[in-house]
Amino acid sequence: RIDAQVKVRGYRIELEAIEAVLARCAGVREVAVRAQGEEPERCLAAHVVPADPKRPPDLDELRGAVGRQLPAYMMPARFVWSEALPRTLGGKVARSELPEVAVAAVAESFAGDGSVRSLVRRAFGVALGTPSAELGDDDDFFANGGNSLRAAMLVSELRGHAACADVAGRAVYR
Repeated sequence: RIDAQVKVRGYRIELEAIEAVLARCAGVREVAVRAQGEEPERCLAAHVVPADPKRPPDLDELRGAVGRQLPAYMMPARFVWSEALPRTLGGKVARSELPEVAVAAVAESFAGDGSVRSLVRRAFGVALGTPSAELGDDDDFFANGGNSLRAAMLVSELRGHAACADVAGRAVYR
């Protein structure tokens, strides 16, 4: 059905395909995925209802399941735990009523020491719209929601610092 189909970064995505993969994961009672925001910030957000609210499913396992079974462009950039999913009168999930997943301000989450590593981590956070504290030193830019447009934003952000002024776009892909 076309009502569960969205376009994100030029890819036509069936939200139900992502939901089916996540629903089979341990600890997931129910899940709904929606596209939120406008391009180039448009991303997928997964609203997961845990089987046990006191012990939500492991986020790395959820990402791993999606990564093994679906293309990278279908990976939700945001995950949020919900108590219940909004429903229509007919009992279907009301995707339009799913709240946007807020992201903490990137600048507030950055407590850098001025090192190049800190500058790169902050630039990754700015380009991905993710608090830099949530990013690990070995995290993959593209696995965390990066794309070619965000890569250009990353290079632009890095070039704003003297220590990274010579960074080229190909470095992001490497």
